[in-house]
This record gives sequence, C-alpha cells and structure tokens, in this order.
Amino acid sequence: MNAPRKSVRLGTIIASRTLREADGARVTVQFGRHRRSDKDWLCPFRIVGLNNDVVRRAYGVDSLQALQLAIDAARAIVRSCGRPLNWLGHSDLGFGRTVPGFIGQRRVDRLDRAIDREVKLWGHAIRRRAQAKANQR
Repeated sequence: MNAPRKSVRLGTIIASRTLREADGARVTVQFGRHRRSDKDWLCPFRIVGLNNDVVRRAYGVDSLQALQLAIDAARAIVRSCGRPLNWLGHSDLGFGRTVPGFIGQRRVDRLDRAIDREVKLWGHAIRRRAQAKANQR
C-alpha cells in the first residue's frame, strides 16, 4: 500500500498567468518558488479556477528542470480541462512545450530544425503581408 503523499505549500509565488474564458471567468496558474526536496528539487504550482485548487508539484534533478516540468504539467492540465481558455485574447496560452531529451539527440535536433523552419516561414509571411500593405498605400 502506498503511503499518502505529504501536502506541499505553494509558498512565495514567483510567476503567474491569468487565462480567461469568453464570459470573463478567470483561471490563474501560479508557480511557487522551487526548493530542495531530498536530493531533487520540487516546484509547486496551483491552478485556481478549475474546480480543484490543490497545490501540485513537479520534481527535477535541478531547479530549472523542476520549473520546466511544472510549466509542462500546468500546460497539460489547462489544455485538457475542456474549457475554451485564452491568454491576451489568443487561443495560444503561452505555455511553451519542452522537448524531452530522452527521445534522443537526433530527434531533438530534427524537432528544433522543424520549429526553426516554421518560425522562419512565419516571419517571411509577416514581412510579405506588411510589404503588400505598404504597397497599397
């Protein structure tokens, strides 16, 4: 039988993001200050407004990994909640995704190149639209 998990406090909030629904309802994602937990690090986080404001935690081998994993976990929870949330009026909630290194460096490099290629194409499209708009004047 598993021992019950000890509750964790959020502590000092080091970052937060407020998301909104079309009706104005708010969902706030809060990240607490990461700290040592035995040999690892933990980063507590809480999502207020999704009916369960429990403080969750993500563990990492260092403080940065703990924070990255907390952001990834919060992103997954918010995206799976089934509610049409937005950030600054956009459906992109601004939680970047971390590429897991365990898939192998070759795959990580391939994904990095694909993302770089898409960003470059997006930049070219923006410049073309701006130029077309300027030419219409």
